[in-house]
Order: sequence, then C-alpha cells, then structure tokens
Amino acid sequence: MKKKTFNLVTALFCLALITTSAKAQDSTQYHSKSLFGSGQLVIKPGIGFGLDYGGIGIKAEFVLAKWLGIFGGFGYNLISVGYNAGTSFKLMPHKRATPVILAMYGYNAGLKIKSVSPFGQNEILSKTYYGFTAGAGVEVGFGTKGNKACFSILVPFRSKEFHDTYDSFENSGVKFNPPVLPIAITIGLMF
Repeated sequence: MKKKTFNLVTALFCLALITTSAKAQDSTQYHSKSLFGSGQLVIKPGIGFGLDYGGIGIKAEFVLAKWLGIFGGFGYNLISVGYNAGTSFKLMPHKRATPVILAMYGYNAGLKIKSVSPFGQNEILSKTYYGFTAGAGVEVGFGTKGNKACFSILVPFRSKEFHDTYDSFENSGVKFNPPVLPIAITIGLMF
C-alpha cells in the first residue's frame, strides 16, 4: 500500500510540475476540432480542503470540454497522505455559478485512536480508508482569469472494513470526537 501511495504522489507531483511549466511557457490554449465542443484542453490547479483534495491539499483538473473534467488531488488528511481521482460534470458551463456533479475514488475516511494513561499516550490505530465518493456542488467564477471557488457536498461510500472497525471501537466505549458524518464538505480555489 505504501508503494502505491508513493507512486501516486510522485505522479501527481510530476503532473503539478508539467502544469506549472506549461502555464509558464505559453498562455494560449490548445485548440482542435473535437466531439466535445470547443476542443480546448485546460489544466486548472487548485488548493483546498475536502476529499477531492486528499484532505488539506492540492488538486489538478483537466477540463476536456466545458462540461467535463477529470481531476486528481492529494494532501494530508491528519493521519497520512490521502489522494483521490475522479470526474466532474459541469451542468451549465457558461454560467458564472455552475452546478457540478462529482464522482471519484480514493480517500474517504480515516481513523486515529489513541489511549491515554498516566504514562502518556499510545496510538492504537491510525488508518486511512479508500472507496467511491459521489456528490454535487457549485463552482463560482471570479475575476477575469478563469479563477473559481468550489463548494461541494459529498457522500462517501465507506468500506465494510471501516464500518466494522468504527463500530467495534464505538461498542467498546470509544467516543469519537467529532463523530463520523454520512456527508463531507469540500471548499477550494481553482486557478
């Protein structure tokens, strides 16, 4: 699992470098005839927090068409490195406030449990869980350079392993603070 995480982080880091160098070389966009409409391939980097940012992290979205994007994000989820990859469907791409539907796979839960004794704290469990997540939100454009603020409500479909572990600790008297909620919220900025 650690090798997969390292490979994904390395790939996303290289993607970020390519994005930065491509933006620095030329401000024009690639245009071609396409079944998707405008034919523009746009790469949008962003920062934020939420599942699609891997926790607190960065995200890059490839806008394949005005209504379709694929993205990858990674960050720190207060336990370990988290990552996600998915797709976004922009329902009204020509509007300043665009409703968006998201679907992704990657980090969608984490548990960190410590015991406290007179001799200090001992970590019992520290684990990140992965699975499918879907949701909806809005992208609000601001400024003249295509910047946007992103807000989403996501529904993570957490694994049986996560639920079994969570329920086991809860039944043994562990109080989770905050408790695990059935939804997650994402807030970010894309440039």
